[in-house]
Amino acid sequence: MVRWSWPSLHMSREHSDSNTRLFSSIKRPDKQMVIESKGLSLWGVFLGALCLLLVSRFLLVRFLPLRRDMIVFPSELEHPLKYGYIRRGCMSKTLCSQCLRAAEAGSWTKERHTQATQDQRIDTLPAIYDELTACLQKDILPLVASLYRFPAEQLGIKEAFIVKYDEHVQCKLDLHRDASILTCSVALNDRADYVGGGTYFPSIEEVITLERAGDMLVHCGKIQHGGYPVKKGVRYLLVCFVVCAAVDILDHREIATWNSAEPSDREVMKRLFLR
Repeated sequence: MVRWSWPSLHMSREHSDSNTRLFSSIKRPDKQMVIESKGLSLWGVFLGALCLLLVSRFLLVRFLPLRRDMIVFPSELEHPLKYGYIRRGCMSKTLCSQCLRAAEAGSWTKERHTQATQDQRIDTLPAIYDELTACLQKDILPLVASLYRFPAEQLGIKEAFIVKYDEHVQCKLDLHRDASILTCSVALNDRADYVGGGTYFPSIEEVITLERAGDMLVHCGKIQHGGYPVKKGVRYLLVCFVVCAAVDILDHREIATWNSAEPSDREVMKRLFLR
């Protein structure tokens, strides 16, 4: 009986096994390379997104009006008045609406200040005077005192008035310094009601905006600033000049010259000191 052997088959199996082993030895590193390449791709996407985020943030901060909670003005000293603050919802929308109705029913004037705004003093608006004064005394002044860490009893309101920026009448306010240590500006209508607007500070080259009625911006009144042009619609503000017994000015005779660009905001900070 002839015994058949299957050398070709055995060789084929061995060859197949060796090919399988060889293929496996090649295939596994390929998988690892694919995984590593996917990992590198994910890192590339992450780094690209991070770079895009940083660039976008720079462009937004540099070229668009800002919406943030704290502003730092240039100063060589660690001075409390070098900071400005934005606080949300400092006044109820109901009171804001009442202020608008009372102001529009009154008479606007442009003859009260060196840098005149279209405004009305709140003491000429009896419909809202008591309620608004109570809000300023009970809510606004204590908040300002806590922000700057001044005793609340050392703060007082020198003047409060409602300002109207209208694209057709007065759309902006030139650069100036206020007759106050601190200035509070409360939005009386939403930013969606107008285009443009905001408070421009040349020392930081930025426009600060308030988004909602009742939001407030507070800053040192001696920091140079101006009203950025309203291109469409009407912007309403409640502006309060706040005096502070805890702060004194180095040379009162120079106050009249502070409406100009000189001295710089850095120099202004050197001339304001705490008692």
